Amino acid sequence: MRALLLGFTDVTEDEPFGPDYLVYRIAGKIFAALSLERTELVCMKCEPEYAAELREHYDGIRPAWHWNKQHWNDVYFDSDVTDDLIEQLARHAYGETVKSLPQKLLYGLRLPSPRWQHRHFAQLDSTMAFLKEEGGEEQVAEFALVTADYQTAGHGQKGTVWESAAQANLLLGIGLHPSFLTPDKQFLLSAGTALSVADTVQKYCKCEVCVKWPNDIYINDNKVCGMLLEHTLCGRAISRSIIGIGLNINQKAFEGDAPNPVSFIQVRGKETDRAAVLRHFLQRFEHYYSLLQNNKGEQVLEEYVRRMYRREGNHRYADAHGNFLARLETVAPDGTLHLRDLDGNLRQYLFKEVSYLL
Repeated sequence: MRALLLGFTDVTEDEPFGPDYLVYRIAGKIFAALSLERTELVCMKCEPEYAAELREHYDGIRPAWHWNKQHWNDVYFDSDVTDDLIEQLARHAYGETVKSLPQKLLYGLRLPSPRWQHRHFAQLDSTMAFLKEEGGEEQVAEFALVTADYQTAGHGQKGTVWESAAQANLLLGIGLHPSFLTPDKQFLLSAGTALSVADTVQKYCKCEVCVKWPNDIYINDNKVCGMLLEHTLCGRAISRSIIGIGLNINQKAFEGDAPNPVSFIQVRGKETDRAAVLRHFLQRFEHYYSLLQNNKGEQVLEEYVRRMYRREGNHRYADAHGNFLARLETVAPDGTLHLRDLDGNLRQYLFKEVSYLL
C-alpha cells in the first residue's frame, strides 16, 4: 500500500503524529494515512456522498477513527473490499485532494476544453524530456500538457540554459499529433504557438509585444519567453510534435548570463496568477491550432509577420560573412527569413544562418 501511495505524482511521506503513523501528502495536503500499529487498514480521504455510499455496500469500509468522518474512510485490507477497489479509492483520494489545491499551484488546473489532458510536477529534468520519454503512449486527448514548477535541465535554443526560479514562472510542454501539416509547413505550428504566447503576454503586460524570429517573445527589447519545437516525421506528414515553453512570470531577478531577460513582475510591478496566464495561453493555442487545422495557415503567417520584432526600418544582423544592415521583408511558410540589405539585395536565411545584433 505504501508503494502505491508513494507512486502518485509528487507525493511525500512524513510522521507528524509520531513514528508509528505515516501520512501521505500532495503539495502539503494529506490524502491518506497508514498506522504501523493498525496494519489491517488504510485511512483515505473520500468525497462525502461517495464515502457514505461505500459504507453502505462494504463491511470493510467504515468511518475513519480520529478523522473527520464525513470526508475520511478506514478501508480494511482483509475484507470484502478488493485490491482493485482499494487502488481505485487511493486514486480517488489523491484526485480529490488535487482538486482542492489552490489553482496557482497548477495541480488542479481548470482546462479550457476536453481537448487537453494535464499533469503537473514539482520538478522535472524538463517538460520536453518527459514528453519524449513518455512517447505519447498515455496521451488520450488531442493535446498532452505537462507543467513543472522547476526544471533541473531546462534549456533554450542552441543548448543555452533556461534560468527559472522554482514556482515563479511557467514551464510547460505540449505533445500533439499535427498530421494535417506536411513537413515543409511545420514552421506554421511554431508561428501559431508564438502568437499564442504573444497574445497572452499582451493581455497582461499592456505594452509592445513582438515575436523575434523564429519564436522568441519580446517585450520591447527584452526576452520574456523562449520555446523549442521538435517534430517526428512519418512520410509526408508530421506524426508527433513536442513544444517546450518557458515564460517568465514572477521572477524578480535573473542571475545567469542571458543578455536581456524580463518577466511580468518586472513590467507590471506585481505578481501574476500563473494559472490564469496558462489558461489564457491554452485558449489562444486552441484558436491558432484550429486555424491551421482548417487550412488557414496563410492567415496565421500574416499575423506572425505583422507582430515581428523590428518590423520597420533597417537593423543590424550577422551571418557567416559578417555584420550588415537590412530591413525585414517577410517570412516564408517554411520559416525562411527574408531580409533586404542596403544594396537592395534580398537575403534569405534558414534558422541559425543569421542572428540579430541587439
